[in-house]
Amino acid sequence: MRVPTATIGAGFVLLHEGKIAAGIKHVCLEENVGPVPIRVQTGERTMIWLRTPPIEFGRCYDLMLCANVLDLTQTDMLEIVPQLVSAGNPTVLIAVRNKEAVDRAWLDMGGIKGLKGQDREPVIVSCSHPRQRELTRDKDGPP
Repeated sequence: MRVPTATIGAGFVLLHEGKIAAGIKHVCLEENVGPVPIRVQTGERTMIWLRTPPIEFGRCYDLMLCANVLDLTQTDMLEIVPQLVSAGNPTVLIAVRNKEAVDRAWLDMGGIKGLKGQDREPVIVSCSHPRQRELTRDKDGPP
């Protein structure tokens, strides 16, 4: 089934409204990024799982370059090498020490150009801290 310009949440609504036939286990939603396959898990609590492409690990980035690009200091950074990771959405993952550093982080076009260098592919830059996972995860969902 192809649904024009849908989201995973729309997939759940379509399932709930009976637009996706009972018993269907796999659906392909048409997103702006292209086809997005999902898996439907029925039971006591219906779940919809995104089926992403395999995760690819790309280049690593200099820790101080990332600190400078985000207008942060060396003490704001965790000693974890920033890396490009992608499952269809290339993202530079940058670990910082705490929420305050995340709040101070600032990335502008000059910073993006400094980070990307000669790379022409678009990227997302994600800055997070160790406790962020605990603060944002669904208490009933997987960690």
